[in-house]
Amino acid sequence: MAEQRKAQSGQRSPSARITIQDVATEAGVSLTTVSHVLNGKGRVDARTRDHVRTVADRLGYVPSRTARGLASGRSYTIGLSLPQLAGLAPGELLDSEWYGRVVVASSQRALDHQYAVAVLPGFTATKDLNRYSVDGVVILDPVHDDPRFALLERSRIPHVTVGRDPSHPDVPAVRPDALGGATALLTHLAERGARRILMLSAPVEWQYVQDTVTHARLWSAHRGVTVHHGIAGDKQFTRESLYANVRRATVTALRGAESPDAIVGMFEGFGAAIAAAAAATSCSVPADVRVAQDTDDRSTLAASPAITALDQHPDQQARAAVDLLLDLIAERTPVGDVVTPVTLRVRAST
Repeated sequence: MAEQRKAQSGQRSPSARITIQDVATEAGVSLTTVSHVLNGKGRVDARTRDHVRTVADRLGYVPSRTARGLASGRSYTIGLSLPQLAGLAPGELLDSEWYGRVVVASSQRALDHQYAVAVLPGFTATKDLNRYSVDGVVILDPVHDDPRFALLERSRIPHVTVGRDPSHPDVPAVRPDALGGATALLTHLAERGARRILMLSAPVEWQYVQDTVTHARLWSAHRGVTVHHGIAGDKQFTRESLYANVRRATVTALRGAESPDAIVGMFEGFGAAIAAAAAATSCSVPADVRVAQDTDDRSTLAASPAITALDQHPDQQARAAVDLLLDLIAERTPVGDVVTPVTLRVRAST
């Protein structure tokens, strides 16, 4: 009854949003006139424009995101597309520290520009993409010939990547200084006496891994150091099977005739799994084998001993990707690929 009396007397509920109709009624003009004034369009004389704006300010009118989107043709939302990795569900990827930090940093950067961020489920057809109203998409960790590119291009949705797919060189990308980071880590291991280095990666076709291994072999060629690359398991993996395969590969390598004196894990959590496997073979870390990881996360600090790692600053990569994407959406020419720094964190394992 109280609300009815307020409505009948022309009063508004304190929580009700001021609408464009309210502004038009209070200003004594048409909806079209208010729309033209607030959107800077149409032919409206200066006195009427000032009057409408004054009324809108006095009433506290704030354009809704939906209305603004209809007027501009934008949703003011950008999508984050997680990689589709074998048996790992999107929810499992979000449990990873890496992707969690990327989502948070992307959201913070987008909010600075009055944009929202949506984490997209996997998509395999344009109709899947059409379910989501996004102005652009950040593709995270593309693999070789990643099908997401073709779908986004077909849907004419602007997109950038975190990570690089060389088959799409025209798509703006953010990538860490992988070669600089690898050089710092390899040099550190060599200075600690390592001469036989094993690099263990996940069975994922990331260009970053290929570039790093190729660089490591070139780096070692004239330094009296050998570098071998091993892949833990096959492409159809779960989180549990992946780490089990890392431990198995570590044990096999350490029991071989030419056992490595340093092992680098090339996936989140590999360092701790390698150290645990080394302990199971009675190898001491770092006295018998030095252990490192190419990404830094909670597991590197929680392991005993703590694992030397490369901090690839996922927060910086995420913010740079949002900036690149917003340039594309606004039809500004992006600056080109962005290379972000990598920092070596030396700890007890080496």
